[in-house]
Amino acid sequence: MDISLSYEQYQRMSMNEQREALGIHLYSYLAESIAKYTKHADKTVQDQLLQLVKSWMLANHWLEGKIHQARILLSQEMGLYEVIRTLKMPLEEIEYILLRMNDDAPAAVHPDHL
Repeated sequence: MDISLSYEQYQRMSMNEQREALGIHLYSYLAESIAKYTKHADKTVQDQLLQLVKSWMLANHWLEGKIHQARILLSQEMGLYEVIRTLKMPLEEIEYILLRMNDDAPAAVHPDHL
């Protein structure tokens, strides 16, 4: 398996955003890749592997982590401070998510990487 990602794209994301974006990308890529190897692992074994990987990714916030949860809460029109209290995230990160949800262009480099 071989994977390639744009460094510049990930520089514009917070560390949490990077984790979730990579998680989505890696999980999709893994599912697509292992489906090609049916002679080495049947569908049941492939599904078991994917379920183990997905469980780990969910537990470690690589899928449906705080960024994902914040987007859901903000789209339900929950207030910034309530989202902050619920998810225990800094105001700056919640504001950044909200700006990105409203199509605000990200800075060249996210403050997490300065």
